[in-house]
Amino acid sequence: MTAVLVVEDLPAIRAWLVETAQFAFPGAEVVAVARCSEGIEQMGQRAFNVALVDLGLPDGCGVEVIQALRSQQPTAVPVVVTSTTTTSTCFRRCRPAPLATCSRISHATR
Repeated sequence: MTAVLVVEDLPAIRAWLVETAQFAFPGAEVVAVARCSEGIEQMGQRAFNVALVDLGLPDGCGVEVIQALRSQQPTAVPVVVTSTTTTSTCFRRCRPAPLATCSRISHATR
């Protein structure tokens, strides 16, 4: 079974990412949290195939989550989903770079 981790602090965006993950991976287990620390904690409890990670989180940068994912679950695919305008700064800290990035898309475009 596919498992997806969603790390996003804004409730509406988090709900939309969960819905999107469920659409993209029918039957997947989707775990959604709002903070870096919660995402890293979840990695200790289960294996994930994909992680959708925001960069600007209340307790740090999502890069911390990606680094932990790479260390703990190297086969998982990190995807950055953010509206942060300083992504180049964050990506310099994230080596190797995530396999995919996605800027947030307005709900109006759905």
